[in-house]
Amino acid sequence: MDEEMKSEMMKSLYLSHPGPHVFLLVINLETFKEEQRNIVEQIHENFGAQVFKFTLVLVTRREKMSRKEWMLFISDTKFRELVSHCRDNYHAINSKNEINRTHITELLEKIDEIIKHNNQHYEKI
Repeated sequence: MDEEMKSEMMKSLYLSHPGPHVFLLVINLETFKEEQRNIVEQIHENFGAQVFKFTLVLVTRREKMSRKEWMLFISDTKFRELVSHCRDNYHAINSKNEINRTHITELLEKIDEIIKHNNQHYEKI
């Protein structure tokens, strides 16, 4: 993680005082390349292991993959490693479907579940 990104993240955390309830780690299906697959180590190194308890992996561009391709993607070792650190909290959204917004409602429900699971606590960084 470069210093500029780390600085921006720390500023965001400061602005969320006393601390965020949930982190959304956004992954674009089209750009989930090898360098981005090392995100687990980068997050752990910069924020500690505790942050994963408050993290939901949000996958965008779901519409770009067939069901079979999606199943292969979520079976990928690096993706499984990432979501397992986050208690298997992940959600995919279709970035193009403006008519059917149920994936947004489902995302908000998953965020609520993470907050409930953490007993309404926020992450202190």
